[in-house]
Amino acid sequence: MYQFIDENKDIFGLRWLFRHFNMAPNAYYNYLKDNKAGYRKQKQKIYEEIKNIYYNNNRIIGHRGMKIFLARKGIYLSKTTIHRYMNQELNLHAVTMRKKELMYVEKKIKYSLTF
Repeated sequence: MYQFIDENKDIFGLRWLFRHFNMAPNAYYNYLKDNKAGYRKQKQKIYEEIKNIYYNNNRIIGHRGMKIFLARKGIYLSKTTIHRYMNQELNLHAVTMRKKELMYVEKKIKYSLTF
């Protein structure tokens, strides 16, 4: 829609296009500024780094370990941000190992009472 407005603003005029598409002018001007381009590029770089670390470590690393690996590469994010990136946005989950069931062997203890 924004590209259409860019191409046809000289023909129809911006105000007419805004009314026709029922769009606020600030939405169009925010599109022209594209303030979030750097943020999206940095986030994509972080996503690639997370995927690289995750697959190089046999898909067993979770968000706590990922925080350490990213810090070693100079990327400092909070644990909750890394958790959100991994689980919700990239759908990467750590493999959890179950605890082994311990078998208890009863030992017979003989008490010798001497008086």
